[in-house]
Amino acid sequence: PCWIDSNSGTAIVESANILGLAMLSAMKRRALGLDSHGLGIVLRDERFTDCRQIIIGIGGSATNDGGFGMARELGWRFENDRGKPICDWIDLVNLRKIHPTEIKLSSEIIVAVDVQNPLLGPNGCTRVYGPQKGLREEYIPQAEAALARLAEVWDTQIGEEVASLPGAG
Repeated sequence: PCWIDSNSGTAIVESANILGLAMLSAMKRRALGLDSHGLGIVLRDERFTDCRQIIIGIGGSATNDGGFGMARELGWRFENDRGKPICDWIDLVNLRKIHPTEIKLSSEIIVAVDVQNPLLGPNGCTRVYGPQKGLREEYIPQAEAALARLAEVWDTQIGEEVASLPGAG
């Protein structure tokens, strides 16, 4: 699922080859049950140790998790309002605290985005791309609330407003 040019120290990872829509039959699309942990597994691969930069293409993924699964796989911890770990992205609605990873990637990460949609709102990722990933209409408010809470806690802890950031969706 990746290409590495040892001369330039650049790797290209196409997330659609790891967790893409085309890899799932329409019957297996469960947008609330899928996350991006497979991308985190790939990024920890020792083949990237000598890479100067990793470019990740994120179009065509089968998940709407805001990078939650990838971050967890890389060692980030997400804690609910009772201090317990959150294991499913849809439960981010109860997010209280984000604990960044101690794992340090040796490469610069560049995310290649082919859309300008914000994270939230009528043009956000849940409303625009959720249905193609198998998200049923009745679950859109729940998914939007989970990502809204993630964005709120991120803004509070990191000081970066991401909810309306073009391309965040």
